[in-house]
This record gives sequence, structure tokens and C-alpha cells, in this order.
Amino acid sequence: MFSERMAVRLLFMQRQRTMAIAGQKLSKTFTANAYKSVAVQGTKLFVIDNGTVYSSTDGSSWTTVATNSSLKQLVAASPAELFALSTSGTLLASKNNGVTWANESLDSNASLLPVSNIGSSLTAVSSDLYRVLLVGTLASGTKNAAWTKLSYRQNEQWSYVRAMLTSSSSLFTRVFQL
Repeated sequence: MFSERMAVRLLFMQRQRTMAIAGQKLSKTFTANAYKSVAVQGTKLFVIDNGTVYSSTDGSSWTTVATNSSLKQLVAASPAELFALSTSGTLLASKNNGVTWANESLDSNASLLPVSNIGSSLTAVSSDLYRVLLVGTLASGTKNAAWTKLSYRQNEQWSYVRAMLTSSSSLFTRVFQL
């Protein structure tokens, strides 16, 4: 499934490659894994690279928003919040474009948060309410996990989505239980 997050990552890498071929330079050089930590919020791109949050409106010029050594990877965004994994394995949120970050409330153990192959999607529930879905692979590498949250609600916690994998001939079906 091709998500908006994957499209943003590809555009981020393409922009860097195109400018390099044209002999132009970005205002900021990013590490090789920065593309895994890109999100769009409104008309801005955000990147977390080595604990520093950057923003851009054009993908060429980048502004340092904040530095926080506990930030590991930007994983999702809604119109009101940015979400990131911390270096200690917790989920953090910023309601002010990455300037400050606070721990998010989870309904299950943080060890069930994905640590690799992370993707997200955003679905409008109403004009001012959005459902954020976060998926990825657990630290063990043998299991995938999904989490969901309604963004814009005060004190809304993330809910772990239990997934059972069943097989029918060669067809695999996911049955989600909330």
C-alpha cells in the first residue's frame, strides 16, 4: 500500500537528488536515514535528524525548529500535532510545530510500539477531528503492530490495535480487533 508518508519520503529523496544533479545545494545536509523521519503538516515539511527538528515550506530551505536529544524519529502528523518516537521507546507529541514535546498516553505497553518500517495515515472523521493510524514492525522484527488515535481530542490516548493473521489457501487476511 502506497501511503502519503511514503510519497513524502520519496519526494524528499527526489528533491535532494535533483538538486545535487543540478549542482544546487540544500540549505541543510541531512543524514542518510533522515528520509525515514519526514512528515507533512499543512504546507510544511518536517524532518527530525539526529534529535533536531527542521521545517521547510519548499523542500530546499530548512529552518531549525528545536533540538531535543530524546527525539529519535518523526512518525506521523495531523493538522494539530506531530508525533515522534523517543530514544527511550516512548511516543511523543508536539502541538506547536515541533518546538516542545510531551509524552503521549498509551492504552497498552510501549514495547508494542513499532520501531522500524513505520508508516502512518490520516483520515478526516469530521472537519476538526482526525484519526491517525501508526503501523510498523516491533523491535523483535517478527511481528507488526498498529496504533490509532483521534487527534484534536483533549487527553485522547493511543489505542493498540490487535491484529490476528489468518490464512485461507494462499490468501492472508487481517482481522482487526479494537
